[in-house]
Amino acid sequence: MMEALRVSADTFGHRGFRDPQAAIVGAALLGLDVFVLMPTGGGKSLCYQLPAVMAPPGTVSVVISPLISLIHDQVQQMRAIGVEAGCITGGMPDEQCAAVMQAMLAPPGGATVGPCMVYVTPERVVKSGRFRSVLSRLHADGRLGHFVIDESHCVSLMGHDYRHDYANLGCLRDEYPGVPIMALTATATEEVVADVTKLLRMRFDAQSRSPMALIRAARLAGGAPSPTAQPCCLFRKSFNRPNLRYSVVEKPRGRVADVVLDLMKKYPGESGIVYTLSRQQAEDMASAVCKRTGREDAAVFYHAGADDAVKQANQQAWQAGKATVMAATIAFGMGINKPDTRWVVHASLPKSLANYYQESGRAGRDGEPADCVLVWRHADFKSQERMILDPDSGRGGAEARAAGAPRRAPMRPNQLDHHARGRLASLGTMLDYARDMVKCRREHVLAHFGERFSPDQCGGTCDNCERRRKSTKIDVAPAAMAMLGIVRTCPRTLTTTQLVGAFRGALKPTAKGRAKGGGQDRMAAVMSHPSYGAGAAATFTKDELSAIVQQLLAEGCLFKEDEMNKAGYNTPRLVLGPRASAFLASPGRKWLLPVRQTGRVQATGAAESKMALRVPQRHAQALERELRAAVAEHLKAEPGGWTTTVSRQAVENCSRDVPTSEVELAACFGGSSTAAQSPYFSKTPAAGRGSLESFATAARGAPPPLSQTE
Repeated sequence: MMEALRVSADTFGHRGFRDPQAAIVGAALLGLDVFVLMPTGGGKSLCYQLPAVMAPPGTVSVVISPLISLIHDQVQQMRAIGVEAGCITGGMPDEQCAAVMQAMLAPPGGATVGPCMVYVTPERVVKSGRFRSVLSRLHADGRLGHFVIDESHCVSLMGHDYRHDYANLGCLRDEYPGVPIMALTATATEEVVADVTKLLRMRFDAQSRSPMALIRAARLAGGAPSPTAQPCCLFRKSFNRPNLRYSVVEKPRGRVADVVLDLMKKYPGESGIVYTLSRQQAEDMASAVCKRTGREDAAVFYHAGADDAVKQANQQAWQAGKATVMAATIAFGMGINKPDTRWVVHASLPKSLANYYQESGRAGRDGEPADCVLVWRHADFKSQERMILDPDSGRGGAEARAAGAPRRAPMRPNQLDHHARGRLASLGTMLDYARDMVKCRREHVLAHFGERFSPDQCGGTCDNCERRRKSTKIDVAPAAMAMLGIVRTCPRTLTTTQLVGAFRGALKPTAKGRAKGGGQDRMAAVMSHPSYGAGAAATFTKDELSAIVQQLLAEGCLFKEDEMNKAGYNTPRLVLGPRASAFLASPGRKWLLPVRQTGRVQATGAAESKMALRVPQRHAQALERELRAAVAEHLKAEPGGWTTTVSRQAVENCSRDVPTSEVELAACFGGSSTAAQSPYFSKTPAAGRGSLESFATAARGAPPPLSQTE
């Protein structure tokens, strides 16, 4: 390995190997099949580039990659450090492709120095007879080095980026026996790894010896084993990226740009990526950032529908640092090498947790701190669910209908094929991640890839762990038992939102339901239930109650069960889990959870806080309407309205807690004394604290008049 270390230093400028690069390179040099499971930024490329550079003159390794932009990026990097590399992709002139294939066949020691690596798409390998004939000649001469299959999760139907031609790459083992295969990916579950190795005919046995034992055996044998018994070494590295901070933000309508601008302020002059669901959203986001910053070059966009010249120019501007923000669809990203990307924002719910891990992993590849922010709302989930169940609802369907194809009817989940059902399940896993307000984000992601992680090691580098560190543990057992009781005895199943609303006594028929005349009827059984409103006088916010429900799910006391409605769509509803009975059988128990933000006042008695005198839910709702009207009237002259002066949540807190002191007022604003000094609450007695005190007096001292407004 000393020679490998020397070549790595001389050619690539690396002083040493990162774990487990040395072992991977050693296995490749011995001619073993290798499967590399390594996180983005972990150094996968060197694992196949170094063996190719060290191969005997005239030997060619074929690197199969899914994206043309990625291929050209890699070839440019190789040529920049003096490594002869070529590529053959769609869009290249025929004569240029022919020249590359001719160079591949150049004999060693001749006037023409052939490439040691040639990058191609899977379509070129599977469908081009001419290219395969070149491979056959190289194989016959013993000059075919390795087949390198990058982003190998695309091989599997269970992978999040399945490509049909990738799945046909098993032909390489059949047609070129003895040529070692190296498959690499940053996003593969145990099931995907097993499927990929099977489809590529890689001889891997999960019960076989360790990779190092296989390497030692190959060395003792003087090289690789026979082509008919070629073992595969599986190397995996922890998927944990400790320098990344994960957070989730519920999307304020039309305000995603605010999140982006906040990150631009946090990392001034440094680069970031915003992933959008559609092409138009990418262009709109780039335009919004340019407009808000007053800089025409602040942001650029990238999507599959843009002209090649535009995409290339925008990518170069972003990679050179001339543009700070790249707003893009998922067509941008795989293999993009910009280590100093400081943040990645997803402006919509990704298709799967594997997608999210890979795309967010573009941040912080230099090892420095970086932010990964998911900005979402439930409508994102419904939109993607609709695209799975109704393939003709998207752009592809519109194009097909424009070409004269008939519109297909939407499918029900039980009518989907295996692949579509897998996509729907993956989307559901992503939804669970977005909704979860308790579990460590890092633990959640790593568990998806079969890796155990203790939240104690997170160090507050995700919003949930940071919230836990800043929270006070309180006894939530009574609330948890009451909600479990509602689920157990309620005549109809409930969603998480409905359960929280039932506990608080705050369910409302939707506008859509009222328009159809059935909204009230559908909730009537719940609203007339004896346990309805059991927590109306409790001191929990909706977020705290949602966190309790999430923890009940995590503990196995609750379970989500899909219920299909008449339209054939699934809605996850809550049912009792296997551990609910034991929980309910311990009425005197305490259950301490870190769900309350430090600084938020918790009422324990009238002597400790006047906020203990909570108003009934129906009075609070009337109070909230009056308070919103007063705030709206006052803010007519205030720029920014709710977002910069008084938040909707703050008004809800005030109407519920009716504060009468600065401390209580600050608590309603999440502990922020600055927010509590906003113009509405402090400018004048008429519009400020005086109004609030009159509301408090009315709510506490004279509830009947308020109840008459219901």
